[in-house]
Amino acid sequence: MITSGVDSLPVLIVMLFITFAFLALVIPTSMVLSLERHGPIAGMASALGGTLQMVTGAVMIAIASLFFNGTALPMVTIIALCAIAALILARLTLTEKEIAAPAE
Repeated sequence: MITSGVDSLPVLIVMLFITFAFLALVIPTSMVLSLERHGPIAGMASALGGTLQMVTGAVMIAIASLFFNGTALPMVTIIALCAIAALILARLTLTEKEIAAPAE
């Protein structure tokens, strides 16, 4: 919507709200699933996961700020690139069995 010229603050707020609402469902679930196989070191693995999330966020903010032009386009572009990267990483790291069937 931003690239098509709809660059109003209310639209951006609604779209970000929807995006972050879905992220609130995905991020905790993915963290739990990633810790499933690391029982004895789950605390350390959780701390590492949280650290990686914060560092990745800081790097993405720094990259978006380099391209800031007074519009929301750099932010939206970074969000889209991160979504594509997450999809690629998920497809590369998950086996077909894990994708097809939920964990028992």
